[in-house]
Parts: sequence; C-alpha cells; structure tokens
Amino acid sequence: MGIFTKTKRIPEISFDSEKDFEKEIFDNYKLLFGENTVLIDAKKKIAGKTLGGAIPDGFLFDFSDKEEPRFYLIEVELAEHDFFNHIFPQITKFFGFFRNHEQRSKLVAKLHEIISTSNEMKNDFSSLIGGNEIFKSVNDLIENSQNILVVIDGEKPEFSEIGETYSDTWGKMVQCVIMKKYSEGDGGETVFQLEPDLEILNAVGDEKISNKETTGYDEEHHTKNINREIVDIYTELKGKVLEINPKLVFNPTKFYISIKGRRNCAYISFSKKKMKLTPMRPEEEIRKCVSEKYKVRSLPPSVQKFWNGECARIFIENSSGMDELIEVLRPLISEDIR
Repeated sequence: MGIFTKTKRIPEISFDSEKDFEKEIFDNYKLLFGENTVLIDAKKKIAGKTLGGAIPDGFLFDFSDKEEPRFYLIEVELAEHDFFNHIFPQITKFFGFFRNHEQRSKLVAKLHEIISTSNEMKNDFSSLIGGNEIFKSVNDLIENSQNILVVIDGEKPEFSEIGETYSDTWGKMVQCVIMKKYSEGDGGETVFQLEPDLEILNAVGDEKISNKETTGYDEEHHTKNINREIVDIYTELKGKVLEINPKLVFNPTKFYISIKGRRNCAYISFSKKKMKLTPMRPEEEIRKCVSEKYKVRSLPPSVQKFWNGECARIFIENSSGMDELIEVLRPLISEDIR
C-alpha cells in the first residue's frame, strides 16, 4: 500500500504497537487536527480515579469554530484489536464518565491545573479562547460538547454497526477517524492522511454522505435533549416544506437529517440551543434571502466538496424568520413537483 505522486510511490508505514501509533499522533497533532487545537496527554497527566477508572489517551480541545468549539476524549486504537473484547468496554466506560457530574467537575479542575501550570500550554490555550477565562472555557466545553474521538489505523466496520444499535450513546457521541502515515524513511518525504479530517468531522460527523434512507436512526435521535423551542422550529419547518412538496423525505442519519427529493437538497443538524440548516445553494443566494434574524456562516471548501456542491450554514435559534427559510429552500424543494 502507498500513495503516488507524479514521480514516485511513498509506501505506507505500519505500526508495530499502539504506543508507536499514539506517539505519532501526539507528536503531530497540530498538523493532523489543526493549529487551533490543544491536545493533552491523559496518561501522563491524569489519575485513573479522576474519570472513575476510565482513562482515555488524551483530551482534545478544538477551537477552529470560535462559536462552537468542541471537546473530545481521545482514544487511540489499532484496527487489529478485538472490537468487543477490547475497544467496546473501553469506550463504554467513557459514557459513564460523561454522565457523572462529580467526575466531570474533577476533570475540569485537573485540566485547568494542567493548562495553568504549563506556560506553553497556557499561552496556546489563552490565544485560542481570546479574553475568556480558562476555567470557564474548559468547564463549558466539557458540559456542552461531549464527544469521543477514536483515532485508528484502518477500517473497523463494527463502529458503524454498533452506532446504529446503540444510537443514543455510540451513535451520538462516538466518532472515528482513520490516520495513516506514508514515508520514504530517513530524510525522505513523509505524508499523513486523516479521513475524515477534523474540519469535515466537526461539520458533518464521521459518516459518508448518503442518498439512501437509513433505518438505524430516527428524528428523536437528533431532537432528544434539545430545547423544546428548537424542536418546535424543526417541526414547523418540516410541515411547511411538505406542504410545498409532499414527495420529499426527511431522512435521519447518524449526524444529520437530509431533506431528500431526487437529490439531497438540504441538511439539518442540532446543538442544544440551535438548529443548523445547510441548503445546497450558493452562499450569496442564501444571504439574499436571509435577514439579520439569522446568522449565515461560510463553509470551508472541503465541507462543500463533501456535500457535493455550493452551500452555507444558517444558524436558527427562533422562528421569527421562518418565511425566509422557506424562501431559501423553495427552489430546491420544488424540483420534483409536477
């Protein structure tokens, strides 16, 4: 296996141990995850009792999206490891940690201590959170962004299968990325590959785009524990869209709900206090339809490429601009009407 340039083949490097694989990730995390991240080595810094005996390999703070930063427990695995005897019980322990307020509070205090006592880490963290206080930033992230990121060296189909079976835990909280290294050896060229990269992961999760209806997830998978007002906005939007075109399907997948006719014409995802609508229209057209009632955010080229077309994201916290949302969607949802 390898990757090819115009002039040469760069071979893939296999990892002999999880320790070697883990070191590669920690040594190169800014390259892999982005400059706006901070990764803390859990095993060197955290006592087991802090997380109720469940120790991840690391803690990742991702500030690439300033308005919606993310926190991850990081678990590094080799694809050769047995899923049900090794990976499954380890990840399952993390769900218990996230549900335990006392353990979360202890971790916040410990992470604040680690960051504050390292000048390098403190300066890095402070530059990413602006004028915000470190303790509050750490606490808010762990309370509001509870994610588990598995970094693995190859395909492991059990992740998607178990996600559909345990949709409220594995399906909501666990995401998986494959990291590969290619190198010519000493003095030669080295290339890292992360699939999907964190930019796409944050925007759409770790699933591949699909035009098929899925059976493992339903709308409740997305709306459970979401503010009632946001759920009502979704229900109202869905009703108005189906009035215009009853042929459309609202198709829930692991990380989003697609509005699907002959093609996927828009995508919906949720945070606790917001609904995020991504219509498949050029950003300038979207902005012409939407007033200051809603914030429109540009999406990076990698995310637009993932969605297979030009698009931008609308952040919705109230229903005051419902007519505007329908006007954004109208040319997309009217395609199948005869």
